Amino acid sequence: MTRNLFEGKNVLVVGGNSGIGLAAAKAFSQEGANLIITGRNVETLTSKADEIGGRTSAYQCDVTDMEQIKDLVVKVELEFGYIDVQKSWSVSN
Repeated sequence: MTRNLFEGKNVLVVGGNSGIGLAAAKAFSQEGANLIITGRNVETLTSKADEIGGRTSAYQCDVTDMEQIKDLVVKVELEFGYIDVQKSWSVSN
């Protein structure tokens, strides 16, 4: 049952291209979120963003690299202005 709990909310899911992060991203999208997912692999990100559908944007970002995090913040601020919800399911190996 969809209640659109996140309708119009900007939701950032770090690691949203696989595993638990992907499952969470799909749930946020189904609830109406403007979704931002991140991951390290551009091809996987593009594929998963298409799979999720809705209002999903994907950004390549290695969260172990501070410069990439700074770049992500700038890009997200330009596209969305702000983030309402941020969740992280990123695991570095």
